[in-house]
Amino acid sequence: MSKVYSIHTLELLPGVTPREFEDFVHYELPAMVAWQGWTFTILKGNRGERTGKYLLLGEVKDLYTRDHYFADENKVTTADLKHAERFPYTMELVDKFHTLVNGFGDIYTDYTILETIR
Repeated sequence: MSKVYSIHTLELLPGVTPREFEDFVHYELPAMVAWQGWTFTILKGNRGERTGKYLLLGEVKDLYTRDHYFADENKVTTADLKHAERFPYTMELVDKFHTLVNGFGDIYTDYTILETIR
């Protein structure tokens, strides 16, 4: 099975400065414990239409792992709830993330690899 790439377009909420968001990303967010089989990367555009804007790239081991935690767009799974119980500080960081940007979980698309060209 191929990896899943979850692309989330992020927008700073009114009143949030880039410095405030980037400080959170650099100094607080690394304490987050990702779901097993997941990695998250926060990107900042440096050329093109979204220069200076942010993107969250979620990389998931495979479709099974994605669906294990998030069965569909509107349902929370038992595995996700258990993760939240086991790592409450992670959920506090997710909550704070939502006070700084919108788009995480709202404006996104999950992709699988069609072909890799080298």
